[in-house]
Amino acid sequence: MNRKTLIAIAAGSAALAAPAAASAAIAYVTTPRNINTPRQLVVANDDGTGARTIAPAMEAAISPDGTKVAYMTSSQSSDTGFNTSLVELASGTTASLGSDCVSTPVWSPNSKTIACQTQSANAAGIVTGNGLGLYSVPTSLAGVSSLAISNFIAPPGNGVDYDMAFSPDSASIAYSWKTNSSRGLPNLYVAPLSNAAARVQVLARAGGPVWGPQGIVAAQQTNVRVRMGTSRVRTVRSQLWVVQPNGTGARRITRYRATGLTAGPFATAWSPAGNLLAGGLGGQDQQDLGVINVASGAVRMFRRGTINIPVAFSADGQRILFVTGIEGGRQSIHSIGVNGRGEQRVVNNAGGASVSTGTWVVG
Repeated sequence: MNRKTLIAIAAGSAALAAPAAASAAIAYVTTPRNINTPRQLVVANDDGTGARTIAPAMEAAISPDGTKVAYMTSSQSSDTGFNTSLVELASGTTASLGSDCVSTPVWSPNSKTIACQTQSANAAGIVTGNGLGLYSVPTSLAGVSSLAISNFIAPPGNGVDYDMAFSPDSASIAYSWKTNSSRGLPNLYVAPLSNAAARVQVLARAGGPVWGPQGIVAAQQTNVRVRMGTSRVRTVRSQLWVVQPNGTGARRITRYRATGLTAGPFATAWSPAGNLLAGGLGGQDQQDLGVINVASGAVRMFRRGTINIPVAFSADGQRILFVTGIEGGRQSIHSIGVNGRGEQRVVNNAGGASVSTGTWVVG
């Protein structure tokens, strides 16, 4: 399971300022104390109340309109080892997306398209190609038993490690694509959904895009060697940049001086006002929680640990929902003020959270 795709969920679900009409819904996957207990997809109110179990799942992403959840399960019968399904919450109707997805699905803001990394393998289980596939999602799943990939933004080939984010109007997608010739670092592209061939490279050596009010934020990366004891170890350093969808106006946001195996700043969501980014510091076995000031580049850290993944801002921009815990182990969902105070636990023994658009009632 690609843990980086947890970050891609937030990019897809939190790109727009939330409307003030309805409370948001949250989808998450349980992380039981007993590792032999199957994980379950649960949907609840954003304060953790009204929880209802939907199905066994490894990863899940709720649609921005709160009507559907795409979720992944393991499958020993498929080439990739995953199956992806789509459930309509009001009716309970389920449709299969097959075994093509190998990353947590990412929703467009209008809830009409799902994007995910795809993978093909031969009979021996050796990966033969990767792609960025799109599914068109009908308004109702009545009479729909399965959905097939409707378009490839990046076709199967030697591109790997896609991170992706839809534009606020759902018409385009930003994605990072790492090729065999790119020295292990991806480049950032933007393509309209209607014409994959019209893609534009907007930033070199950059990944983890988040599309928001001021453009696309991504982490530009550099390969470096750092001294660890008596050895020099290869690692990656990163800084956040913002760029316009046509590739113009690229501006470096952060100038963080990372040490050791800390890579540097990452971002997962824009605040509704566009002045802050939810993110933190990433690195080997590390994802620390914080906020980044878009104007000054200041990085303010709240929490350090194995996993601290910001999911979304509240509609007023004053709180952040985030997942904290241990990689592959127990996790919990919390919220915290953008000033680093007032932390609250929302759901215990749960991770992989995603939130529909709506008004938060937490805090």
